[in-house]
Amino acid sequence: MADAPELDLSAAALLVLDFQNDFFEPDGYLGRIGVPRLEDTAREAVVERAAELIAQFKVAGRPVIWAPTVLRHDYIDCALPFRTMRALRLPCDDECLVDGTKGAEFVPGLVPDEGELLVPKKGGSAFQFTPLDRLLANLGVTTCVAISPGLLDGLADTVRHGGAFGYDMVVVPDACGYAPASPHLRTLEKRATFATSDQVIAALPRSGPI
Repeated sequence: MADAPELDLSAAALLVLDFQNDFFEPDGYLGRIGVPRLEDTAREAVVERAAELIAQFKVAGRPVIWAPTVLRHDYIDCALPFRTMRALRLPCDDECLVDGTKGAEFVPGLVPDEGELLVPKKGGSAFQFTPLDRLLANLGVTTCVAISPGLLDGLADTVRHGGAFGYDMVVVPDACGYAPASPHLRTLEKRATFATSDQVIAALPRSGPI
């Protein structure tokens, strides 16, 4: 990214989407069914950048909201598109993102502390069928910085829905699980501001805890 984007993060929240074992770890469900994953070094770098963003948002006194996908074992609450469910071979006996399983747990190094803001979701978008919009309004948030391991379009759906709700959306590719030239990221270039984790951290206010 040649030029640093203009970022106003004085009323921003960080959305941590789907950083769960089944999405991101090599032995998670997506890895077991053969979905291509990041190499170990790249995956570890993403976790480190995401953890630093989370820490710096807290230092800046800005909200961090965790939005994992958590489903029933029979998947009757699943709101993923039919084609996505079919691609994932759901429903299945090899549980994927099922509440209480290791696969649905947050990845090591990215685990919310007790009492942190948690918005479980049933589909791709963190705004769909959840109280996220109301929560953000209560917090006075106007800008959402989103990070995600990707793969089920949770990032894309959240960015699109967030824009429709009137939020300025910021995507941090180096703290997401997409390959650098991913077409999934390119489709969002006109819907969100792209910034590196360093650029986001530099733009955070230093106002202390909210």
